[in-house]
Amino acid sequence: MQPPKGGGGGRAKIVECIQNWKCSEWTECDSTGHQYRVCQQEDVFCEKGEAPKMTQDCQTAKIKVSDLLNKKLEPKYELSKSKASKWIIALLLLSMIVEIAIILKILA
Repeated sequence: MQPPKGGGGGRAKIVECIQNWKCSEWTECDSTGHQYRVCQQEDVFCEKGEAPKMTQDCQTAKIKVSDLLNKKLEPKYELSKSKASKWIIALLLLSMIVEIAIILKILA
C-alpha cells in the first residue's frame, strides 16, 4: 500500500491520515465486567489517528442464590395432564400386573 501523494512539487505530500488496524476478537466478559482485545497497526502513514477501542464494558449473567431460594418453583405443566405421563403410568401399571401374575403362578 502506498501513501497518498499530493500533486506537484518534487516531494510526496501526505494528504490525509490513513491507518489500517487489525484487531483480535473480544475476550469473554470477565468478573469485573470488561472485555479486551489486541489491535495492531499495519501500513501506518501518519501518527495522528486514534487507535480502536481495546477495552469495553460488558455484562455477565449473575444469578443470586437468594433469588433462587426465594423464588416459588412452579411446574411448567402438570404431570397428570401430559399425554406422555399417562402412557408411562399405564406401562408401569401393566408391568406391575404382569409381575403379580408371575408371582401368583409361581406360588400356585
